Amino acid sequence: SIVYGALLRGLPFENGDRIVALVRANPSIGAERMGVSIHDYLDWHERQRSAFTHLAALYSGTVNVRWGDEPERFSGSFVTANTFDVLGARAALGRTFSEEETRPGAAATVVLSHRIWMERFGGSPTVLGQVVKVNGEQAEIIGIMPDGFAFPDRQDVWVPLRMDPQAIPRNGGTWLSVFGLLAPGRDIDTATLEMTGIGRQLAEEYPETNGGVWPVVLP
Repeated sequence: SIVYGALLRGLPFENGDRIVALVRANPSIGAERMGVSIHDYLDWHERQRSAFTHLAALYSGTVNVRWGDEPERFSGSFVTANTFDVLGARAALGRTFSEEETRPGAAATVVLSHRIWMERFGGSPTVLGQVVKVNGEQAEIIGIMPDGFAFPDRQDVWVPLRMDPQAIPRNGGTWLSVFGLLAPGRDIDTATLEMTGIGRQLAEEYPETNGGVWPVVLP
């Protein structure tokens, strides 16, 4: 069913056939697919010029949400603001994240699934602007995703990815899943060519952490 859904039928998003994954490889140690550090993601995002319209990143994990005095655990994702641009996904109510909300120290915000909206708030539009506790932090509910949206894997809660690269050693911190939307006229081969050049630059600039490490673009 996964093969049918993802390969034969295509991803259930706008331009799903142009969405690709990016991982790191280090052949010298036999590593074919590694996660991506926040530093490499930011360098890729800044340096790529023509391969991608958007290059986004996330990591998934448990998100604790407290509604009043009642806490509950959900499967959630910490995402860059442009995650939804890659997918062509829009909030059914309210909005998704701004770039400012993903910066360290920004006020916390949260986007909820349609399921939570119906079960917890009865589908009321007054949910927007309400404040709940997310992982112990006061967060404003700013958006509700459409019914059925559960990217990347049955998630119910999305929060901004607010990692501070200055506070994390290079190649440290949580490893991210990176994905992008190929620019018009670009394919995996042309994207790979550009990303290989960026990988070579990083290997020269940061030999201790990036020596022998190459970006890999995957369907």
